[in-house]
Amino acid sequence: MKSIKQLIEDANASIQALRDRAVEPFSLTVSDRIDIEVRPAHEGDRITVGCRDWGDTTINYTVEGLKIDVYGQNDPLYSMHSVIVQPDGLAHVQASSERDHDESNALFEHINAALLRGDSPITRMAGTKQFTVDYQGAEVLVTHFMLVQFESYLEEQLLVHVEGPNEVILPGSSLRARIGQDAWMAAVAAQETKEGFANWREVFISSLRHARHVYENDQLM
Repeated sequence: MKSIKQLIEDANASIQALRDRAVEPFSLTVSDRIDIEVRPAHEGDRITVGCRDWGDTTINYTVEGLKIDVYGQNDPLYSMHSVIVQPDGLAHVQASSERDHDESNALFEHINAALLRGDSPITRMAGTKQFTVDYQGAEVLVTHFMLVQFESYLEEQLLVHVEGPNEVILPGSSLRARIGQDAWMAAVAAQETKEGFANWREVFISSLRHARHVYENDQLM
């Protein structure tokens, strides 16, 4: 099975090949509501993000800076809102983005170190909706965006597992290391499985909810 990093590399290569060969713009489907129109390489790097029933947003980086145009569903020819950012403003934004990237990596390293120690750093109490992680003396809210970034950092999916009264988010590799034969023997004694330990553990892990799906199905998270 390919890793998330390999899948991303394959997707990037396919998009580049399409841009090199295409003679007119083409669309990539993100979901049943969202698509991205990409232009052939010889026409520049402008992209248009479309949302069903809501219209389109065009994003265009040029030597003159960044231009964003928003088009309503009922008037696709004239932009209802435009934003232009000069290059000097973008340079400031880029510096801020680099700091954010460094801070995210520091947080992910903190979480990964806790996982390697056998801890469960991403957790939520029973009856609560938000997952959090303790970091530098503060309780940090784990957002959907952060979760997706952390999956990319680990190159594996994150799963929701019950530990006592809490729910925790863990990668499959951590779960494999934690689930011992005692739980399997209890399942065998209860006649819940006839599988051997290794197969039972994989079936159990595959039955867990993907953390990303939990977030995507709950708009309040």
